[in-house]
Amino acid sequence: MRDGDQYLSVPVQEFATEKGFTQYTPIQKLAFKYSDETENDLILMAETGAGKTEAATFPICSKVDFSKPGVRVLYISPYCSLINDQTERFEEMGSFLDFRVTKWHRDAKQSLKNSLVRNPEGVLLITPESIEAMFQ
Repeated sequence: MRDGDQYLSVPVQEFATEKGFTQYTPIQKLAFKYSDETENDLILMAETGAGKTEAATFPICSKVDFSKPGVRVLYISPYCSLINDQTERFEEMGSFLDFRVTKWHRDAKQSLKNSLVRNPEGVLLITPESIEAMFQ
């Protein structure tokens, strides 16, 4: 067992093993621990390449019941390019844990947006501008 696994669900631990995680980074171990101990918001700050994405997504995906209807995770990012990168990472996890991932920004396919509106589920990655546009 890796140090930090005790805070994650078994399916997320299995995903981490499949992806080759032999150990977690310091920010990941701290994020896993604190997200398990509190319902409060957390701010994760670390250098590039420190594993912040997994530090946030592993505990979130450990806690969320994706079998319930509706969008279960809302990921708001200021950049389309970051959403594109994160979508690929979420999709890998979604394939393993059986949840749908939808990206929603100016360059995303309208058919995917329409599909999410008709059947909201899984994880939605979206820009603030796209949220604003929904209310205009």
